[in-house]
Amino acid sequence: MILNTRNEVIRVESLMAAGDDMAKDIARAMAEDHAVELWQGVQRIERIEPPRITGN
Repeated sequence: MILNTRNEVIRVESLMAAGDDMAKDIARAMAEDHAVELWQGVQRIERIEPPRITGN
């Protein structure tokens, strides 16, 4: 699930991966601008936040 800043679902995508580690890698790559939650059925595996952009 792709979430906006209010934690509302804006898009759902199904992933095909050989295991949890591969699915997490794919989800991390998707988390450029929005948080991503990785689910397997009704179990949340991980929430991945987008990288913070600093103005240093």
